[in-house]
Parts: sequence; C-alpha cells; structure tokens
Amino acid sequence: MLKLWGYIESAVCKLCGALQCTLHHVLANCKFALDQGRYTWRHDSVLSNIKCTLDDLLPIFNSRKPAVFAEVARKDFYASFVRAGQAKKLPTSAPRRGLLDYANDWKILVDFDSKPITFPPVICATSERPDVIIWSPLSRTVILLELTCPAEEGIAAAQLRKECRYADLLAQINNTKTWKARLLTLEVGARGLVASTTYRAFRVLGLTTPQAKSLVKTLSEVVVRCSYAIYLAHSSPLWTHNEDLVTNLPKTLLEPPKPPNITVLRNHVIRYLSHFTDRQCQHQLNP
Repeated sequence: MLKLWGYIESAVCKLCGALQCTLHHVLANCKFALDQGRYTWRHDSVLSNIKCTLDDLLPIFNSRKPAVFAEVARKDFYASFVRAGQAKKLPTSAPRRGLLDYANDWKILVDFDSKPITFPPVICATSERPDVIIWSPLSRTVILLELTCPAEEGIAAAQLRKECRYADLLAQINNTKTWKARLLTLEVGARGLVASTTYRAFRVLGLTTPQAKSLVKTLSEVVVRCSYAIYLAHSSPLWTHNEDLVTNLPKTLLEPPKPPNITVLRNHVIRYLSHFTDRQCQHQLNP
C-alpha cells in the first residue's frame, strides 16, 4: 500500500526479498525473520506469561488435601450415576471443575527455545516437545498445551495443524492403558486476537472466569507489543531481542478482587443524591 500511495519506491521485502511485502508477510510469513528467531521471540514471550500463571496456579491445587479432590470425584460420580429403573437425572447447577481439580501432585515443564525440555520418560519415550507438559503421577493424567501465534487468518489452520501433529503422541500415551492424555491448543493472533478456543482451554484447565479473562487480555497486549517491535524492525536485518522476553502479567492475577471502599462508595452516593435533590427542587420552583 505504501508503494501504491507513492511513499516508497519498491514493495520488495528488505529482509528476504519477497516481491510483495505486506503486513501479513512482515508479521507472520517472512522467512528471514523466522530463521532469525523474531517469531520465536514473540511465541516465547506469550508462553512466558502463561508459565507465570501456571506457576502460581498449580501450588493452589497441590496444596489441597487428598480428601478434597476425592470428595470431588465421588460427587461427580454420584451426580452422573443412574440406578436401574430410574429416569436420568436432570443436570444440576454444580460448580464447574477443571482438569486440575482431581489431583494434588501436578508437575510442569515449559519448553522455550533457549531452554528445551525432554518429554518425561516415565510417561513415554518420544522426541516431541509440546510447549507445556502438566502431569500427575497420582491420577496418571497428562495435559499438553501447544501455543501458536499465527496471523489471524490462519488460526483455524494452526489449530488443525497442531492437533494432527500430536495425534500420534496422544494415541501412544493413551494406548499404554496407564496414562490418560489430553491436548489443549492455544492460538494467539499476531495482531492481538485471542481465539475463543484459547479462553475455553484456560477454563477447562481450571482457571476461573476472571482469571481466564485477565490472562487473555494480558496475552493480547504482549503479542501486540512483540508484533509492533517486529514491524518496526522490518527493514533492519539487525535483531537483538531474542533473550529479553516481554512479560506483562499483573502480580494480582490469581488474587481475588478487593472489596470496594465503603467510604468512597458512600461519598459517591451522597454526591449523586444531593445533585438529584437540587435538580428536583429547581424543577418544583420553576416548573
């Protein structure tokens, strides 16, 4: 577009030499930027914010006593159990539970480009490296999180690609009859659009609605900041940001919201009522 408007003489990408350098090309399709690690830096920045949330979340579930999640499993069983000759029970408004509610010994591994991980050999032997591995030896459950930061036009394709990539690994784990694996894909668009499947994945994992919304907002801000840095450097072959990941996670993400200040609320109410009373008196004097 800058070429059509006459601001630049050529639309060729100054990094890889592509003839049509569009915004989509700069943010998600430049081979030079990919090989240099610019897209990986953006991906790992988003992943680091997810890791900070999980590092704060897992100790909450691991601190629960065994009787707590045993009681949760028992209630879920009896809620779905139907005796012979009885009608199926209507669904009740039971509290929503996540995958992390059924154990208290969760462990986590996060794969960064600078710190690669090895898949836990106690589960299975594989060379695959999902972005996040959460597993519980007690419940024999494995949760795989795979993050992708594509262009918004390719979110659906990225989700399908990741599901196909890890289909064999899931089958290998589930076929052991010892471990049960679950894959959750996370898609965060390069221009800040967070896929609805990402929000649902956080809810399935065990985050509350405020926590999931706050995390989604944070990931959107982080990916936009990273993409803006990539855009500013689209004509410069020099790139030095692969080590300094962008972290924008508030420290109070997992803390409950503070109650409102009663004094402030009272002052607002008094001010509003006095203003309404003055207007009503003026209307009565001057109808």
